[in-house]
Amino acid sequence: MPENNIVILRGTLAENPYLETLPNGTAYLRFQLVVERGPSQMPRGLRGKDIQAFDVLRVVRYGVQAEVDYFYLQKGAAVVVQGWNQSRPYKEHTGGREARRMLVEVNAQWIVYERDCNFERGDRQRVEIMARLGGQGGNLPEELSVGLSDALPKKVKSEAE
Repeated sequence: MPENNIVILRGTLAENPYLETLPNGTAYLRFQLVVERGPSQMPRGLRGKDIQAFDVLRVVRYGVQAEVDYFYLQKGAAVVVQGWNQSRPYKEHTGGREARRMLVEVNAQWIVYERDCNFERGDRQRVEIMARLGGQGGNLPEELSVGLSDALPKKVKSEAE
């Protein structure tokens, strides 16, 4: 992970995540994360009223862990994301015109599942993915073998209570 570009966000999913496989075979997960602003972070309008109390940020994840995360995450789930900002250019075609735009997104390195995640479905799929990878003789990513869904959410819940 880049040393000077670290992002930690806590929010809820605005929509169900989207999973696809890139042409090179890598799993690609993306979702919109709604992050509430604190009182000191809210911009003020001309009349002193708060304008916007939240931001919607695009989060992406690649690889086997993206596959696993897809089964845990669902609309309304609360998560903590650690990663880094990345930007990339893209071309937008509207009304017969082409415009160059820049897309900024958070590339997630870690996702901690909190409330309203689908732990039953995620745990079941994680076991199947581990079996598939283990059967091929591949190295298991540390997150899969440790089982984030077993340890971290329970710790987060106990600290919150």
